[in-house]
Amino acid sequence: MLTIATSGLMNNIKQTDNAGGGGVSVWVISILLMQAGAALWLGLPGQLSTDSIIQLYEGRSHQTISFHPQLMSILLGALDRVGDASVGFVLISQALLSWCTWLVLASGGRQVFWRYLLAAVFVLNPVVLAYVGIVWKDVLFAHLNILLFLLLARWQSAGLQIGWGKATLLIVLLTLVVGMRQQGILFAVVAVVWAVSLMRLPRFKAAMAGLILVIAPVLFNSALTDFVQKPPPNAMPVSSMGLKILMYYDLVGIVANQGELAKDTEKPFVDEVSQQVPRYSPNRVDALQAPEYYWALPMSATVRLWWESILESPDAYFKHRWHVMEAIVGLSNMRVCIPVHSGVGGPVNHTAAPQELTALLGLQMGPNPSTALVMWAGWELSTTPLLMHWAYALVLAAVCVVLVRQRAYVLLSLAACSLILLASYAVLGIACDFRYAYTLTEATSLLVAWAMLAHPKLQRAPS
Repeated sequence: MLTIATSGLMNNIKQTDNAGGGGVSVWVISILLMQAGAALWLGLPGQLSTDSIIQLYEGRSHQTISFHPQLMSILLGALDRVGDASVGFVLISQALLSWCTWLVLASGGRQVFWRYLLAAVFVLNPVVLAYVGIVWKDVLFAHLNILLFLLLARWQSAGLQIGWGKATLLIVLLTLVVGMRQQGILFAVVAVVWAVSLMRLPRFKAAMAGLILVIAPVLFNSALTDFVQKPPPNAMPVSSMGLKILMYYDLVGIVANQGELAKDTEKPFVDEVSQQVPRYSPNRVDALQAPEYYWALPMSATVRLWWESILESPDAYFKHRWHVMEAIVGLSNMRVCIPVHSGVGGPVNHTAAPQELTALLGLQMGPNPSTALVMWAGWELSTTPLLMHWAYALVLAAVCVVLVRQRAYVLLSLAACSLILLASYAVLGIACDFRYAYTLTEATSLLVAWAMLAHPKLQRAPS
């Protein structure tokens, strides 16, 4: 599917250039080459963290052993079969970022050179350059979401309708978006509304087209994962595993913040949760050890326990969630929030795998050529706004004013979805890793670059 999306880059470049009038600006080509050169030098042959290694194993073995969305594992498995999975991922990641950057820089036609210089400052954000090579679903999720909305904005401004070719590309992108992260459905639904507005169909047909564009990617993703991947060894659905971990984190967080569990909670479980309180941190869930009693509970009983505990101690729950969100947005120590990763992690041991995973996959643990520079820069920048989500949120909010004035409502909705993604972790966050809201980082960088350029006012969406 990514091959289809990436292969459309050259056609889109031609369309964009023709619409903008004149030849390709040397400034645009220079910025694209600088971005790709720096990102590929920093990223190749691919940076693999523990999560990446687990998902590569899942893709190669077709056995799901984690609660990560399975489409990423399937993609890595497919790349593994045609060559080197991590190298393939980095090349696709940069191709998608280059496509997004082209759409931003060429969207207004030729510009005076100083506008390109201003745009280049944001397009060459060192955080974005370093993240291209990290084999994380969050990175791919960001590229896909931004590309989806930039294409829709481009088609709208050019007055283009969505035919079968564009509809196929949309379904590919939407399938990937909903399959990479749970919050992908937010971006997908908003994108579908814009896509339907470009089809210029009667109301009933437009509603049917929108329904198909929302449901088809979800069904494709479900069918693909069910066909390719084996279920987890414990037979618990992947979505249930993630929800169980979230609720357990909240239960321990409630007790850690001087709250109490639901009144009818059995004492053995209360004791087990109390034993985890010294391990509790608003920075991440990883240190907790889930008790056997909890994992044996049916999902309905778990949800009831979680909800009644929140009602029993709402202040403790909100205090726990507030501290988690403080860590996520960068109001605490970002250096403990994995601001960046480089090299091949390990050793990676998993109870559902037959042996240590780096050895099993034939990986060489240790740094890559650029690791020393990337990790040093990440350490230094982690105390600056470049690695703090609150700063990107403030900048993006200011850019929204420009987008409103330019009537760039498609891009405005991308900005809104990116901000909502960050806000969603107030409820869903289980760790403060910078990558979880990385879409906000990349969207802000590219939309600020867009705002630095001169644009004719975009057309309103066709009614």
